[in-house]
Amino acid sequence: MVRVSGVNSMLGLVGEPPKEIELSYTLVASLQRVISLFNPHHLGIVPYCFKCRTPVDWFSPFKDRVIFICPVCKCQWKQSENWDKEKEQHATK
Repeated sequence: MVRVSGVNSMLGLVGEPPKEIELSYTLVASLQRVISLFNPHHLGIVPYCFKCRTPVDWFSPFKDRVIFICPVCKCQWKQSENWDKEKEQHATK
């Protein structure tokens, strides 16, 4: 059996990531749902920057559409342009 530290299990992406990455409402809602499912079991889901292998900072409420920011490389994950439309569609389901 091989024991691997969680952050070392991340498969890196090839190339330099963009400074701004858009996230859909559906993706972030799914992340929040997974977090709520793991919390009662004393497990945390922590988004990491693939480039820096460091936990990202969260904004709540979001700041200028920024959801997460890497404290090292300053990459930002922002609400997608279709965020509000997706949120409305999600609410009517």
